[in-house]
Amino acid sequence: MDYTQEESYYLLDAREDAVVYLGLKDGVRESDLIGALEEAQTGAVKLDATRCVNTFPEKTRPFLNTIGDCSLFWR
Repeated sequence: MDYTQEESYYLLDAREDAVVYLGLKDGVRESDLIGALEEAQTGAVKLDATRCVNTFPEKTRPFLNTIGDCSLFWR
């Protein structure tokens, strides 16, 4: 997979049922997602993002990140 940018995200807090949405599911075209978004925007239906987008269970975790002279630790 080619990546167009480098990003990192840290979850500092999350509910027990938290998920991360990441990438389109296999077989889903960009136009499928756009169609679902446009349909939901009319208010006729509620968007079910899980139809098109991968979800991964997530939880908060301890991590260490050093930024310049500042070291951060969360638990």
